[in-house]
Amino acid sequence: MAGGLDVKTPSVSSETSPRHRNSRPTALRTLLATAICFLCVVFVDLSLAATTFYVSTTGSDSAACTQTAPCKTLARAYQVAASADLVEVAAGRYADPNLNNLTGKSVTFRAASGASVTVAGITIHNSANLELDDFSIVNSNLDVESGTNITLRRMKVTNTGIDQGVFLSNVQHFLCDHCEIGPLDPGDGIDMWPSNSGVSNDVVFDGLWMHDLTYNTNPSFHQDAVEIVAGTNIIFRNSKFYNTGTQGFYTRNDVAPFSPINTVTLENNWFGPAQNGYYSIQLDLQSGAPAVTGFTIRNNTFTQAVNINSPNIGGVNFIGNLFIGLSGWGNCSGLVSNAALFIYNVIDVSCPGANATNKIATNAANYVVNMSPALSSNFDLHLKAGSPAIGAADPASYPQTDMDGQLRTSPPDAGADQFNATAANLKPPTNLAAIVR
Repeated sequence: MAGGLDVKTPSVSSETSPRHRNSRPTALRTLLATAICFLCVVFVDLSLAATTFYVSTTGSDSAACTQTAPCKTLARAYQVAASADLVEVAAGRYADPNLNNLTGKSVTFRAASGASVTVAGITIHNSANLELDDFSIVNSNLDVESGTNITLRRMKVTNTGIDQGVFLSNVQHFLCDHCEIGPLDPGDGIDMWPSNSGVSNDVVFDGLWMHDLTYNTNPSFHQDAVEIVAGTNIIFRNSKFYNTGTQGFYTRNDVAPFSPINTVTLENNWFGPAQNGYYSIQLDLQSGAPAVTGFTIRNNTFTQAVNINSPNIGGVNFIGNLFIGLSGWGNCSGLVSNAALFIYNVIDVSCPGANATNKIATNAANYVVNMSPALSSNFDLHLKAGSPAIGAADPASYPQTDMDGQLRTSPPDAGADQFNATAANLKPPTNLAAIVR
């Protein structure tokens, strides 16, 4: 075996045989053939390079969607594009693109560099393999139902009078990367509901900024930052929630068709106060509903109480969290008794039943930058020097990086921030989709 080829050496005398005399030209011919094949591969790869198509508010759907002759709608650009092509969208305000029943190819829609692209809602039903980057939804919402492999990057949703910012139902493999939701008045930030076709699975919100969910236009409205009625394999990480209506993260599996909620991870998040002062997290199990189970709540920072309303909610693990500003919270012991695991947390109130791995530090709220700012943009739960959270988290179970993408050291800090991380430890940019899929 030589160079991966099966070379048989003929039995010849020491004199040069005719076959031996021809070996050099044969080698040259082989080398030439190899070079030609390499060039063929290069040309084939170039021929398969992605094409960019163009959309503009002044375009026409009878045009070819080129840079000089853009089309008018995203749906028309999808029809023209091939799999892996890019659709570049010029600045302006567009109607809801209604990206429904689009399957069979993977297409990315992206706002042109530096362009402000606003849409009156985004509806994605029964579609697959779509990515939308740098869009703003104004006075409407994102509605994804029965979709597969849907990715949103740097999407912003603001509205008035809509039930929610994002609605998901029976969505498989969904990523919202560094999206922003708020202000909303009134409305839930994210609703995840079941459908007769199934429940959502593999849903990731990474780097979400949710803020200013108010109900000034309808004081009786009950709104939550996140309301999950059904779903599996759900992740919220590296995200911030501030001024989020009634409460922060809420589960309630009481809507037909009744479906389970399981395998949920919350890590490296800041949960600030809600306008109505309820819980940062409320895990609810309705009578007769399917199981709510399998929660990993790790290295978050909470500024309001957390509640598990039933001992029948299974497998809820609190590890390495920081609870601050909870002077009015009198039920820490109830949380401990209903949790499957409650270890290496830092709490600023008395917490009967918490084991010795947890730390009670009544001054912990003094060691974050800004817990209750007048402006949500100034919300900042980074740790200050001297915080009792420093080095207090579980040395055996913690995210590799903190909410800023900085590498954690061991023992890690409790909460979402790693105080002693430095610029030299910044995690290099990564493809989030590759991480979560």
